[in-house]
Amino acid sequence: MHSLSEIVKKLEEVEHMIKDSEISEKDRELIQLILIKNMNIEAELYAKYLNGNSK
Repeated sequence: MHSLSEIVKKLEEVEHMIKDSEISEKDRELIQLILIKNMNIEAELYAKYLNGNSK
């Protein structure tokens, strides 16, 4: 299990990677996958926030 501080550090790394990326038209599918994963992460985190750690 990862600590929340580790997760924050990883998210900051991802944020910097995205900011430094050159994105072309051919990357649209990958961008869509990243956005879907991000929405899934947000939904899971929000559920944990509202319900405690129960699934």
